[in-house]
Amino acid sequence: MKTIFSKLLHANFDLLPAAVKSFHDVPHLTFTGFASVSGATNLPAKFIRIIFDLPRPTAKMTLNLVVWRSEKTERWQSNFAGHTFISSFSTAASNNLLCAHFGLFRFYFRLSVKEQKLHWQFVRWSIGSFILPSALGPRIVAHESEGQDGSYQFFCQVIFPLIGELICHDGQLLPR
Repeated sequence: MKTIFSKLLHANFDLLPAAVKSFHDVPHLTFTGFASVSGATNLPAKFIRIIFDLPRPTAKMTLNLVVWRSEKTERWQSNFAGHTFISSFSTAASNNLLCAHFGLFRFYFRLSVKEQKLHWQFVRWSIGSFILPSALGPRIVAHESEGQDGSYQFFCQVIFPLIGELICHDGQLLPR
């Protein structure tokens, strides 16, 4: 089965480090590890984290991740120390962008492989099919890599204008 990540990356999928490649290549898998979560402490950031059920900032917490994949979609169920957060992904209509779904919101990314990392480059966002102004959108830095111990490592920081850092996860996982 070709996953959406292998379809979007084409031949570059084979350039991924082994831990990242195996993370994106299995139809169903459970991972366990840890993550640090940070974010702004202002009221708007706290409110948005509550509405979207995002994990609360914590220096280091256990993380369990269950991933289900088909050729068209992925669903990631992350359990950050007892706090569950669900992400779903698909390809955009153009089939060259990854689309992350959060309720009515959609975030679109161009994937690339550079310096032994899978980079997620934020392109645009929308509510349904209505494209939102990029000036109001987040700045997102996200990448995946392989640790010296062979673990799958991830980093994702989301910063919104006027709100600041909504959330940042930084951690590592191993298949269970």
